Amino acid sequence: MTNAERASRRVWLFCIAATLFLPAACTTHQPVSVPTVATNDSVPMGIVRVTKADGTTIHLEAAFIRGDSITGTIDGASGAPTGVPLDSVQSIEQKRLDVVRTVMTTIQYAGAIAIVAGLLQWL
Repeated sequence: MTNAERASRRVWLFCIAATLFLPAACTTHQPVSVPTVATNDSVPMGIVRVTKADGTTIHLEAAFIRGDSITGTIDGASGAPTGVPLDSVQSIEQKRLDVVRTVMTTIQYAGAIAIVAGLLQWL
């Protein structure tokens, strides 16, 4: 194998490894209104950050509002769901995709990959 072929292989391996980080995407927590009326319907919320009236914060996955509480598993724990009464909740923030940050991160990664690939090719 020639030096040029080795360099080309290193460039491709680097590019493949670098793109593994792109699917992570950028997310942000956006506030949602806390329901004041109990509901019998189950309202799915996904991943949320709940701030209780005493100031403590918990992260719930697969969260949903049913009745007078928000329920979910704490940080992906495999245990039983944890419920928090809505009257003790100060705020709820839902984790959502931030499109602008994701696009900007993708552009930055593409630029960095192009620069490093060019340098590796040059070496």
